[in-house]
Amino acid sequence: MAALHAELERVRQEHALAVAEAEHGQRLAEAEARHLRAEVAARVEHIADLQQTVRALMPAPQRIELGPSVPERVRGHPAGESEVVGGERRRWWRS
Repeated sequence: MAALHAELERVRQEHALAVAEAEHGQRLAEAEARHLRAEVAARVEHIADLQQTVRALMPAPQRIELGPSVPERVRGHPAGESEVVGGERRRWWRS
């Protein structure tokens, strides 16, 4: 009878250890997933900043090709409307 109780206790301890290892592994996996989501979010934001910078540095006609969503009015001017500045006619491009 004592041998059965010892065997039962050994099996319980092994099971408790296996459960603890599984829970620890799950916590580690969840922490890693949170970390990776944060990394992806930061990179998405960084990429958006880089795209905005590239758009700002490109000549105006090429800016239109970069982004699908363009506001209809830029600085109060309809898209494509031209304006005379310093005796020179300038076109207001979408950005």
